[in-house]
Amino acid sequence: MATTSIKYTVSARGKKAFVPIWSFLDRHFIDIPRNQIESVFGFAEKCTLYGGRPATLRQLSDRDIHSLNAAGIGFRIPVTNHFFNMQEYEKCRPFFEKYHKKGNALIILNDKLADIIRHDFPRYKREGSMIKNIKTHKQIDDALQLFDTVVLPMEMNDNIQFLEKVGPKHRITLFATGGCAYTCPARTCYRRVSWINKFLAADNKLKNIAGYLLYPFSRGCSRRKFKRALLGSVRFDIRRFQEIGYSSFKVIRSNPFTRTCH
Repeated sequence: MATTSIKYTVSARGKKAFVPIWSFLDRHFIDIPRNQIESVFGFAEKCTLYGGRPATLRQLSDRDIHSLNAAGIGFRIPVTNHFFNMQEYEKCRPFFEKYHKKGNALIILNDKLADIIRHDFPRYKREGSMIKNIKTHKQIDDALQLFDTVVLPMEMNDNIQFLEKVGPKHRITLFATGGCAYTCPARTCYRRVSWINKFLAADNKLKNIAGYLLYPFSRGCSRRKFKRALLGSVRFDIRRFQEIGYSSFKVIRSNPFTRTCH
């Protein structure tokens, strides 16, 4: 069976804004050809809708994003916060307007936010976050009514029979590497991180300080309640996914200080 060509979205987590993006990619993703990098995901300036990881520091500078876009590589923005309202959305409008161009994308958890973005900022590619925990063919079909693409949870990589039966494989993103979420049954940290990011991105400096003080307690890991194996950084054999028609993969890099990933 002929294999499909591969494209990657790679993580800027752990990057400092002053580090040039090309130096970062050459150091941490040297094995991925640049012409196969479709986008880089990470944090730019403050936004209360960030999710996934605590947004303690900016990772991608304006210069980074301009350089990526000039090279045909998109900026993928993780607005996967669990908590959202229209007042907050209006406050974030300038942020969305700044990066609203073809090739850039938003990783979104909230369906209402995705629907609003579809109408207000149509040039963004909308990607349903892994945090949506899509695990059935019906959930995939329903999500693709609203999102351009969806990311399946890491553990779905183990279910080849399920993946073979997915229809629009070109609209599905699978993980090429995995971390602690691969074996976690609860993923309570994402909701806790959503809460802490409201403090970290607030205009009020006292709230910012509170956010940094609360940050060490923000992860909300479920490990104490749900015992599980910590496998560290997992590298999946994407050739078998490529052989059945998948072409889009997400790459997170290992964290040298913990048994998890950025």
